[in-house]
Amino acid sequence: AVPLFHALLGSGTINFQRDLDWILRLCCVGLNLVDDALIVKRSFVFELLLSFHASALVSHESRTLILQ
Repeated sequence: AVPLFHALLGSGTINFQRDLDWILRLCCVGLNLVDDALIVKRSFVFELLLSFHASALVSHESRTLILQ
Protein backbone atom coordinates (compact mmCIF):
# COMPACT_ATOMS: atom_id res chain seq x y z
CA ALA A 1 0.00 0.00 0.00
CA VAL A 2 0.98 3.60 -0.41
CA PRO A 3 0.58 5.24 3.01
CA LEU A 4 -1.74 8.27 3.10
CA PHE A 5 -2.42 8.12 -0.63
CA HIS A 6 -6.11 7.31 -0.45
CA ALA A 7 -6.65 9.61 2.53
CA LEU A 8 -5.03 12.59 0.80
CA LEU A 9 -6.69 11.94 -2.55
CA GLY A 10 -10.13 11.99 -0.98
CA SER A 11 -9.39 14.81 1.41
CA GLY A 12 -11.72 17.78 1.49
CA THR A 13 -9.45 20.02 3.53
CA ILE A 14 -8.48 23.57 2.69
CA ASN A 15 -4.93 22.30 2.01
CA PHE A 16 -6.12 19.70 -0.50
CA GLN A 17 -4.10 21.01 -3.45
CA ARG A 18 -0.90 21.33 -1.43
CA ASP A 19 -1.36 17.83 0.02
CA LEU A 20 -2.11 16.37 -3.39
CA ASP A 21 1.01 17.92 -4.93
CA TRP A 22 3.09 16.61 -2.01
CA ILE A 23 1.90 13.01 -2.39
CA LEU A 24 2.33 13.19 -6.18
CA ARG A 25 5.93 14.41 -5.81
CA LEU A 26 6.56 11.69 -3.26
CA CYS A 27 5.25 9.08 -5.69
CA CYS A 28 7.45 10.48 -8.48
CA VAL A 29 10.66 10.23 -6.48
CA GLY A 30 9.67 7.02 -4.71
CA LEU A 31 9.22 4.84 -7.77
CA ASN A 32 12.77 3.63 -8.23
CA LEU A 33 12.47 -0.14 -8.40
CA VAL A 34 10.23 -2.65 -10.12
CA ASP A 35 9.01 -3.69 -6.66
CA ASP A 36 7.89 -0.10 -6.00
CA ALA A 37 5.89 -0.09 -9.23
CA LEU A 38 4.26 -3.41 -8.35
CA ILE A 39 3.11 -2.07 -4.98
CA VAL A 40 1.65 1.03 -6.63
CA LYS A 41 -0.01 -1.11 -9.31
CA ARG A 42 -1.60 -3.44 -6.71
CA SER A 43 -2.97 -0.41 -4.85
CA PHE A 44 -4.68 0.87 -8.03
CA VAL A 45 -2.78 4.16 -7.66
CA PHE A 46 -2.20 4.54 -11.39
CA GLU A 47 -5.87 4.01 -12.19
CA LEU A 48 -6.98 6.49 -9.54
CA LEU A 49 -4.52 9.12 -10.71
CA LEU A 50 -5.53 8.81 -14.34
CA SER A 51 -9.20 9.15 -13.49
CA PHE A 52 -8.40 12.06 -11.17
CA HIS A 53 -6.41 13.74 -13.97
CA ALA A 54 -9.67 14.64 -15.73
CA SER A 55 -11.18 16.26 -12.64
CA ALA A 56 -11.86 19.99 -12.52
CA LEU A 57 -10.38 19.99 -8.99
CA VAL A 58 -6.87 19.27 -10.23
CA SER A 59 -4.44 22.09 -10.96
CA HIS A 60 -2.20 22.25 -14.03
CA GLU A 61 0.82 21.42 -11.83
CA SER A 62 -0.95 18.35 -10.41
CA ARG A 63 -1.85 17.17 -13.91
CA THR A 64 1.80 17.44 -14.91
CA LEU A 65 2.86 15.48 -11.82
CA ILE A 66 0.26 12.78 -12.53
CA LEU A 67 1.64 12.27 -16.03
CA GLN A 68 5.20 11.96 -14.73
